[in-house]
Amino acid sequence: MQDITALGSFSVLDPDRLDQDVFADLPTAPALPTLQDLGPTLPEPHASWMTPQTQE
Repeated sequence: MQDITALGSFSVLDPDRLDQDVFADLPTAPALPTLQDLGPTLPEPHASWMTPQTQE
């Protein structure tokens, strides 16, 4: 799921909605957590949460 030769950061995409065959050949490393270790993908918060922050 992660190409450690590029940015080294995990995808923000939901892996359950992607074609897993595309990612099968990507390199892995023992130091990287698995998708199961990372837990579920969380939805982005609605932009309205910033309104009170900007009014202070």
